[in-house]
Formats: sequence, structure tokens, C-alpha cells
Amino acid sequence: MTGGRDSVGDSGLVSGSGSASGGRDTSAAATGFAAELHGVARARAVVERLLADNGCAWHLEQTHESLSKYLQEEAAETVDAIIDGDPAKIAEELGDVLYQVLFHTELARKNGETYSFDTVAERLAEKLIARHPHVFETGEQLTSAELTEMWQQLKLRADRKLASGGGISF
Repeated sequence: MTGGRDSVGDSGLVSGSGSASGGRDTSAAATGFAAELHGVARARAVVERLLADNGCAWHLEQTHESLSKYLQEEAAETVDAIIDGDPAKIAEELGDVLYQVLFHTELARKNGETYSFDTVAERLAEKLIARHPHVFETGEQLTSAELTEMWQQLKLRADRKLASGGGISF
């Protein structure tokens, strides 16, 4: 890269050389965009801005289909980081996976699809609660073997419920 300009790489992540800024970080975190927000709320605001009508041209051209290879790539890079045992790299790669989730859900919102980040998160919460009645209902301490058996039973019930047209998938 030349001249310290930021560019959008293959996965849509912004990177910059920082040379025009004397080596300072020129990312969104350093510019103060949505600085009043923190964590997921700030990341969502950044992705929403990238996909706004006057946002990033590359982002605006993307579809779920065009992005699918990046989600797969980021998931694989996360696995590699876990295998390498590097906590900083794991955190970075998990952030890239989260970025893909935010990107897809914001794209869905803009396209008027029937899901959003909040509905995805709510469905996840419901699924986790349904999968763990020993934690959220009975408080019963089970062994791994008992949990595996319970999981098989829950999966069978969920499959039957889905086959009949409703319910939470496992």
C-alpha cells in the first residue's frame, strides 16, 4: 500500500499502512466513529455505516452469496488460531467471524428479509436454553454421558417438531 491510504481487502476488512499518520492507528477505533458506543453496539454501528447508502462501495455490492466464501474463510482462520493456541489471534479471528454475522444481518435488514441481528441472537438464546434444561430449568448436575443421552433425546424431539412444521432447530 502506498501513501497511507486505507483499502478494502478481499474480505472487506479495512487495513491501512498508517504511514501518512506517522504510524498511528487510522482505524475506525482511532477516528472516534461511534465512540459513545462500546462492544457489539459499536461494531454494529460501524457495519451499518459501511452499508449505508453513502457507505463503502465494496460493501454495497455484496450479497449473502458473494460473502459466503469470506464467512467460511474466517471460520477456518479461527480454527487455525485455536489450534495455534494464540489468544490474541483467536480474538482477532473471532472478531472477523462476528463481522461476517453483522454484515449478513445488516444486509438482511436492508433487503427487508425476515431476520436481523436481534432475531438471530434471540433464536440463539432460545436454542441454548432449550438445549440446556439442566441449567435453565432443573438445576440438575449431570455427567457428560448423561448430557449426551439427554442431547440425543432433545434432538429427536426437535427433529419431530420441525418435521411437523414448528419449533426450534437443534
